[in-house]
Amino acid sequence: MSVLASPAPPVFEIFEREGCRMVEMSCAEHNEMTTETQFLTHTIERVLAKLDLKLTLIHTKGYETLLNLVQNKCSDNYELYNGLIIYNKSTDVAFNCMKESFQCLHGIFREQLFDGSGRSFQ
Repeated sequence: MSVLASPAPPVFEIFEREGCRMVEMSCAEHNEMTTETQFLTHTIERVLAKLDLKLTLIHTKGYETLLNLVQNKCSDNYELYNGLIIYNKSTDVAFNCMKESFQCLHGIFREQLFDGSGRSFQ
């Protein structure tokens, strides 16, 4: 009998009581989805934490949202993040895409600063 065909282990009940929805999927599907959601979220949270953001007298709602992300990061641990990086090979692709996006944005800033062109970030 496969693990998926057997009744859910009691530990799953803990997650269900906390409002988690258990979804049956392959390991590959799980890794792809966690790359898109958890890796991106945890990486951005850590980048923002390194910036040491502070409340200001004239901050925006968007800035408050960023501060809330940093608070969320403080409540999780590095084991989950490290596991995503070490065991989910899709994170390398996601990290490279993020890096390329920052490089593209930096290039646009430089063009606007030195060339005066108005190319948009896409």
